[in-house]
Amino acid sequence: MRHRGGPLAIDASRQWQDPVAYLAGFGIVFLLAAYRLGVVQFSGLELDVEEAYYLYWSLDPAFGYFSKPPMIAWLLAVATELFGRSELAVKSVSWTLHLLSALLVYSIGKRLYGTRPGLAAGVAFASLPVVGALSLYSTTDAPLHFFWALTLRLFIKARDSGRPGWWLATGLAGGLGLLSKYTMGLIAVGLALALAAARPDRRWLAAPALWLGVLAAALVWGPNLWWNATHDFISFRHTAHISQLHAELFHPERLAEFLGAQLLVFGPVFFVALVAALPRRSVWADARHRLLLLVSLPILLLISTQALLSEANMNWASPAYVGLSVFVSAWLWERRRRWFYAGVAVNLVLLSVAYHYHALASLAGIELRSTQTPYKHRLGWRALGAGVREWTERYPDARLLGDRRGLLALMSYYGVDGPRQVV
Repeated sequence: MRHRGGPLAIDASRQWQDPVAYLAGFGIVFLLAAYRLGVVQFSGLELDVEEAYYLYWSLDPAFGYFSKPPMIAWLLAVATELFGRSELAVKSVSWTLHLLSALLVYSIGKRLYGTRPGLAAGVAFASLPVVGALSLYSTTDAPLHFFWALTLRLFIKARDSGRPGWWLATGLAGGLGLLSKYTMGLIAVGLALALAAARPDRRWLAAPALWLGVLAAALVWGPNLWWNATHDFISFRHTAHISQLHAELFHPERLAEFLGAQLLVFGPVFFVALVAALPRRSVWADARHRLLLLVSLPILLLISTQALLSEANMNWASPAYVGLSVFVSAWLWERRRRWFYAGVAVNLVLLSVAYHYHALASLAGIELRSTQTPYKHRLGWRALGAGVREWTERYPDARLLGDRRGLLALMSYYGVDGPRQVV
């Protein structure tokens, strides 16, 4: 049934009278989370370069760091204080936040479309290849996804209730997202477009309650801006540097590569469904669909432009798939439910192959070279650290010296028994 206007939420008076759906939906989400925890625990997965880098930051809590805002360092500081410095403790940050993000995606879907489409959205998000991959490594994407989903959920509540407190909460969540990754700022563009696109909602653009939320976001983000101002805006300059917009521009082959990679990020079936749905007028006429698309597409379009002009990593637009998971799941649930099931199944197969790549190669009698694995940049640090440790134990007063910050961070974890100074 087309939803043209009015409150975005549906009548929730009977939402809890569907125990079978809840058991199936939540069961799949939590089983996937437990599966990933088992992969982390029993596969011997090592720390990623970025994880070690952020872990080293966590030893010195601050309002900002060289290349990113401080949220990931703060979370790692809390996790390691509570659970120790094991690899599992470090990776628990991403694992936990992606599980919570899947529950928020379910809540968004339930609020907009009902129980079963909401549960489908939560399952779809949990099955995404990009979520499966990023759940194994505690990077800035984990808090970004969580606060993006939380901000969107609170926005829907604020828009429907009109209460200033919900707008304030929306702004606070957005500010915490900005402390996670600067990409979070693009959700404001999407939310503003969504309000402007619906005539009944345009009044909010001039409402004091909304601007109270904007002020809250600015105040939460303020300490990081102050830190950057006192450190030559190093984080922003680093972000500008990695964009490579100062180099030769216009690379259509890189845009094609980035868009092709989104088949793996979102999953082939879901991405094809998204492309098929976008041109339909009926999709844009539905206020719920329109909200999710307008919130999600700006970041996807911007990163695609970045890929065209210079280059972009395949996961840089991953927050878009918070809202797009809800949209595609609801759209397929109503029209092509079998394709929804197929999309989840294909994603789970892709994840299983990625998780057990080495074991499957061994079963097939294939002897992999170091360059024939998707984990080629994430293996060998433990062994290298053991060699470094022989020297750090022999010379306990010596410092680790190097010109690669990622390598030094990894050796500060694997090459010594505890935190030590590096140069």
